[in-house]
Amino acid sequence: DLYSVAVDSGVLRRLTDDLYDDRDPTWSPDGSRLAFSSDRGSGGARGQRNLFVLERSNGTVRRLTAGVHNDVQPAWSPDGQSLAFAMDGSLWRMRVANGRADGVAEELLREKEYLSSPEWSPDGRYLAYTADDDGKSINVRIVNLATGGVTAVSTGAFVSIEPAWSPDGRR
Repeated sequence: DLYSVAVDSGVLRRLTDDLYDDRDPTWSPDGSRLAFSSDRGSGGARGQRNLFVLERSNGTVRRLTAGVHNDVQPAWSPDGQSLAFAMDGSLWRMRVANGRADGVAEELLREKEYLSSPEWSPDGRYLAYTADDDGKSINVRIVNLATGGVTAVSTGAFVSIEPAWSPDGRR
């Protein structure tokens, strides 16, 4: 289940209350919606995960993706209009309007490594992510969303995970 905690009071609030395995929660920039991955639905029994959005105002859960893939690690764009996510080792983007999928998901990037952990730059022009070379190394890379150009942030036999941008987007 997913929970939230009020920072000022410490009050714990349960957001989902079911038997599903809900993971990867991320609040929209305006705090009105929570995107997450879950095994709810027909594919869950086979270990497949899809993306969902929970409306903070009324607790309604809407499915964003469906299918036999593993859609995980959603990340909101700074303007709250798109979600980037990992699907079976590649990176995807989906437009989301008012908590509903607005069209078809678009594959952003596929490489020989397993790609995951997408993170938008504060200006929405870049996406940082990890590239896992079958456990030999996990490195951080950045893709320019306008050009598709990729820049390696880390290289070598290291394990670099969970990329995060500085507030000004320069690091």
